Amino acid sequence: MGVDTPAGEVRLLSMASSRIAVVVPAYESETFIAETLRSVLAQTRAPDEVVVVDDASTDRTAEIAAAVDSSIRVIRLEENRGGGNARNVGAAATVSDHLAFMDADDLWDPAHLSNLEPVLEDFPEAVVAFSLGQQFGKTHWTQEARLPPGRPVDAFWECTRENVVFPPAALVRRSAFEAVGGFHPELPCCQDFEFFRRLSTQGPFVSVPEITLWYRKHGAQITRSVIRNRTVQYDIRRAWFEEARATASPEELARHVEVLRDAWTSHLDIAWHKRDWKLFRHYLRLGRWIPGSSAIYARWLPRALAIPVVPALDRLRGLAPPQADPPEGLHPPSFSQEG
Repeated sequence: MGVDTPAGEVRLLSMASSRIAVVVPAYESETFIAETLRSVLAQTRAPDEVVVVDDASTDRTAEIAAAVDSSIRVIRLEENRGGGNARNVGAAATVSDHLAFMDADDLWDPAHLSNLEPVLEDFPEAVVAFSLGQQFGKTHWTQEARLPPGRPVDAFWECTRENVVFPPAALVRRSAFEAVGGFHPELPCCQDFEFFRRLSTQGPFVSVPEITLWYRKHGAQITRSVIRNRTVQYDIRRAWFEEARATASPEELARHVEVLRDAWTSHLDIAWHKRDWKLFRHYLRLGRWIPGSSAIYARWLPRALAIPVVPALDRLRGLAPPQADPPEGLHPPSFSQEG
């Protein structure tokens, strides 16, 4: 990139030199895989490689994926080992400079890759560029932007606090992916939470403010067990804390404890306001190992004891149960068979 080159030409030159591989891990995904792949092929910046890794499905996932387009490569695994391993297998089967990890039941806006690639190219120090996600289907939820968009940001502590990036929202630099060893192949869930925190040690993240990922929520998902998901998340957090306690400076350890407390308090607060009593009680148990948790627990205990009467109190106050209505004006793109 020459400094005298106009900005538009710089972008075109940098884009011409890069390649993008899309990796789609799929398990028992025959219902949605065709629509997902049509959204991948409908990108205004066409991917250079598309690989579907069928994680030993027993349905027609592989057959349907192969029939969508002859450009799609399908890899069939003989043993089901989970999404982390499938993503790693798919990445190893490609040669492109950048990796995009699409889930087999989600959708991309047609401008998804064309939004992310210039950002990653314009900031060579960044290890990943990502957009925001909008959940649709059984529940509706808009992802909160946890990092300021448009510039590289050190994301380590934010990734320690929460899940900052959805894999299908991200475009990852291959060199950084390989440097951290890819996704954890043995985790039953939360591979993204663990992976992007490791990735944050390699360089800054850069985000765009647009919603270009449509994250489908449906009853057949492997991550449908919220309790299991949260348990694994806190197991990961505890492992990070134990590592920090053994290796970090006193200042870093204090920061780690502060982040853990903030995350736990936030989770309790969200579960309480959603009136999700099962998850609220589960959070109370999950965070007791965090230093200083006894004081936080003491503040929440009176509310926990009041749970049996809270619904009646809500009715007296005229409070409606929490709803998950679709945000006005936001609808997933349609990718019909003809499209």
